[in-house]
Amino acid sequence: MRHFETLRFRVIPNHLTDVIVALLAQEGFDGFLQEDHGWTSASRPENPSKHLEISEIIKTLPGKLEWSTNRIEEQNWNAAWEESFPIIDIGDAIRIRAPFHEKNAGNREEFELEPNMAFGTGHHPTTFLMAKALQTRCKNKICLDFGTGTGILAMIMLRFGAVHVTAIDNDERAVQTAKKHIETEKCSPERSLVLCTSTLPEGPFDLIAANIHLNVIVKELPEMVERLNPGAEVLISGILENQLQTLLNTAEKCGFFNTFKESKEGWVCLSLKNG
Repeated sequence: MRHFETLRFRVIPNHLTDVIVALLAQEGFDGFLQEDHGWTSASRPENPSKHLEISEIIKTLPGKLEWSTNRIEEQNWNAAWEESFPIIDIGDAIRIRAPFHEKNAGNREEFELEPNMAFGTGHHPTTFLMAKALQTRCKNKICLDFGTGTGILAMIMLRFGAVHVTAIDNDERAVQTAKKHIETEKCSPERSLVLCTSTLPEGPFDLIAANIHLNVIVKELPEMVERLNPGAEVLISGILENQLQTLLNTAEKCGFFNTFKESKEGWVCLSLKNG
């Protein structure tokens, strides 16, 4: 049975919560869940040979933290997600819900996701921002969803007119989840491909969507340049406002220029285009 180590914390001052979430994500945590009274919980696969002890991580984090840890089986986490998975509406065009919610009677495009540990359900500000931005950017384009998680961004790209979407993730659990979700779009097999890999496919692409951590984006931007058609776009989120300049410095060195930026709860979504 696969096990996970969980961390439950709250920080004073509270505005540091998003900073700590970003730092914990770099240590392998995901599935962040906001609870009452300022508490946040997260989980990562148990792997003593690769992970720093949580107590050591806590020492490096800013603010004053209250925290506790636990060791749980994977299915317990999934059950918790199901209990706390509300419907989310993104603008007037998108609704994301779980199978146990009633279907939408309105005009929004509706996406059904199985609650699980894969990142990207629309509830986190970064996924919300990416989903909103993608609605008008996909039509007639060849797209890459880099770090697909649940597959929700790939689903949105397909629904809003992408010619082809390649979705990749380096987590086999995420890939299997994404395949299951993307299949619900019932598009022809020629329109989508889901791969378990951390290597960028050859392309070329008209649009790359990367909702992933800053260190990964900075590392991969030079490779992305080689995978893009002229005038193509990289849509990025997963970064905080205070990390933006680091990303823009790297983007400029790679020949990108910033054409769009939107923020939500301290998180940023931006568009980079090549020459």
